[in-house]
Amino acid sequence: MNPQEINIAIAEYMGWKWYQGGINPNRRFLRAPDYKAFLSCIVPWTGENIPVSESIPLHPNYYNDLNAMHEAESHLKNAEGYQEQLHDVVKRNKHIFTIGDAWWYQIHATAAQRAESFLKAIRKWRDE
Repeated sequence: MNPQEINIAIAEYMGWKWYQGGINPNRRFLRAPDYKAFLSCIVPWTGENIPVSESIPLHPNYYNDLNAMHEAESHLKNAEGYQEQLHDVVKRNKHIFTIGDAWWYQIHATAAQRAESFLKAIRKWRDE
């Protein structure tokens, strides 16, 4: 999976929903679950009351941001095998000989490694 696909999959797990509409009805974007910055707008020629957004925030960059991944990790239900997945991902690129080595590399895992492990734990990872 590429970084954008990874970010979108984690955002969807975190409750971000696809929204379609606005000026271009063919445009789709993700909106935060707690996003409430919509204003009411009355269309003059129809009198219709429609929602208009001033700004739509982008989903977090889980692939590159450890803080975003920390937030995502805190939402895992019963860890869902995340620890085992993280162990497998970090040991793939390291020569781990002891349990201490394994813990060291897991603690220092990159955001990308955590994102891959996260998606594998929730069974949303797709091999290319």
